Amino acid sequence: MSISKTASKNLPSKPTGRFHLPPPIDMPADFKPTLCAGGGIALLILSIGLGLTTNLARSANRETDNQTRRDIDLYVTAVRAEQPIKLDGVLDEPAWQNARPITDFVQIQPDEGAPPSLPTEIRLLFDQKYLYFGFTCYDDQIDRLVANEMRRDGKNVHENDNVFILIDGYNDQRSGFFFRINPLGALQDCQVFKSGDSLNFDWDAVWQARAKVNRTGNGQDNWVAEVRIPFSQLRFKPQDVLEWGLNVGREVARLQEEIIWSPVPKKYGGKAKYRTEDLGRLRGLEEI
Repeated sequence: MSISKTASKNLPSKPTGRFHLPPPIDMPADFKPTLCAGGGIALLILSIGLGLTTNLARSANRETDNQTRRDIDLYVTAVRAEQPIKLDGVLDEPAWQNARPITDFVQIQPDEGAPPSLPTEIRLLFDQKYLYFGFTCYDDQIDRLVANEMRRDGKNVHENDNVFILIDGYNDQRSGFFFRINPLGALQDCQVFKSGDSLNFDWDAVWQARAKVNRTGNGQDNWVAEVRIPFSQLRFKPQDVLEWGLNVGREVARLQEEIIWSPVPKKYGGKAKYRTEDLGRLRGLEEI
């Protein structure tokens, strides 16, 4: 963002605080304010004041936009699967090991910005027809998982332990598709509009997931969700190389904790996870 550094001698040479001072208004050398009936000088002062206020507001908006873009400079690269992926809740194909996992998350609830209580890994693959997500959710009290909903779009899926995905195929920060899975493999999905302010839970995509709870006995107990989403169920502009908006996260019911990859302000409450203005970037999709 380019900010003019022109300032009068009585003003600081650099912007201070959150707002940048606008450049002074240049007046003609022979300018003289003229009093006239009806308070003309007052109108002139009011006009100048309004101009200064407008410049301050525009500067603040530009700075806020730039700050938002800096804060969400996150990306993950999907790896092409050269061999078929068996959807069974077991991430044992070689391609899964080649995919670099997402491991950095922050809390939305209850402590905004705090690190997660439990570690999570998310890997991404793709082939000609499908986009795959592999979630590994570690839990040192695996027997306390909350998972009692098995129905598709059941009302309790979001109250169970679960993982979620938000995809913005147009990468326009306005709309997207949301997917959620619990440890029993129950599915929930919806369309997202108006940057997350409007949700359509009547939308039902054709997609699959398998989940599996693993009690390892070595302190690495976890549950896994393996997700397969057909590209035919998503909306995007076909290109040789694609870049989409993406967010992923996890909810731990007993802790009432919600974590997310690309941070979203807590002020959005229960709709924070649906915000398409706060997405990271999914890269690496080619020839699909």
